[in-house]
Amino acid sequence: MPPNTTAHTAFRNWVKRLRREQPQLAEQLRQPVVVGLSGGADSLALLIVAIRFGMEVHAVIVDHGLQDGSEQVAETARQQAEDLGAASARVIAVQCRADDEAQARAARYEALGQIAKGKPVLVAHTASDDAEGVLLSLARGSGLDALAGMRAATRDHPVVHAGAGWLGRPLLMCDRAATELVCREANVSWWEDPHNRSSRYLRSCVRHKLMPQVTDVLGEHAPDALARSARQFRADSDALWAIAKKELQAVASGASKNRNSKKSNLNCAKLAELPAAVRGRIYKLWLTDVAGPLTSAHIGAIDNLVINWKGQQPTAIPWTADNSLQWHVEVSPDSPDNAEETEHWHRIGAMRQTHRLAVQRMDGELRYCAISRRGG
Repeated sequence: MPPNTTAHTAFRNWVKRLRREQPQLAEQLRQPVVVGLSGGADSLALLIVAIRFGMEVHAVIVDHGLQDGSEQVAETARQQAEDLGAASARVIAVQCRADDEAQARAARYEALGQIAKGKPVLVAHTASDDAEGVLLSLARGSGLDALAGMRAATRDHPVVHAGAGWLGRPLLMCDRAATELVCREANVSWWEDPHNRSSRYLRSCVRHKLMPQVTDVLGEHAPDALARSARQFRADSDALWAIAKKELQAVASGASKNRNSKKSNLNCAKLAELPAAVRGRIYKLWLTDVAGPLTSAHIGAIDNLVINWKGQQPTAIPWTADNSLQWHVEVSPDSPDNAEETEHWHRIGAMRQTHRLAVQRMDGELRYCAISRRGG
């Protein structure tokens, strides 16, 4: 029976919830799982707890090569995993640009997903990470979706797109102190990443400068309260997305000509009856196949076509990054530059230089279309 520490309890409750809410995922925990291991306290604690729960754990250490001695750090973590009872442990070296956290994270998940090959990948995010995320998102003026805590289990993640079956975060209900306690009780030393204390990284500053001040002013339980808020935000966000998916079907009108999408035009009168929070999510769902990241400015401009219609010109939005996507060009009749064009199929990569992607209102409906760049 595993020790009854906070981390072990969090892991046990995560498994119970998974069995109750997502039994198909829980069943896969009887098979081999991949644990992303950095050598830090959080990931070592996850490894220890998963092994103690009888799981067949395969540890994968991704060496980004961004620091002197990273090979030794990775090798030490690999040896620790073997000593702790992992079924296997391996180091994967990846290339990424120095000081680019996003690129390093993308490379890490790409490597983990490719190795997992359909198996679950478990990572060691904790309640402390969620608490820090709330502060970062508030400072950036982000909305509910950014404030929402991380999902305990998800198939919507880069590691899944790279080949993993799904991503699990079993330790979201315990904090960083709890993972360090697991390591100490197991007599395991952990690596302290110097990047985690560098003032060059915003999250590091939040962790080591801002969070102590928050605790001093608001009390020692403030980080727990922030993490709890993140979980509540997650529940609210998921509920709004579920409503938006349902309402998208209700406001759809007319068939799309995009062979890669079944999406339709949107009825503006029906949209106007919905709350703004639902409308914004509908626009994002509707544009998923063709558009790139949409900012609040994009969403606001699209929404103005619905609730503040004054005959505006089409609103430009970014193309998707998927250049290979085959898309049916619906040219805008409002532009003289399009007068001699006919509808045709193109790969988005070929259209990017010749057409802008835009949302326009016509005959009381929203539609997305390609508008020629000719003539500026």
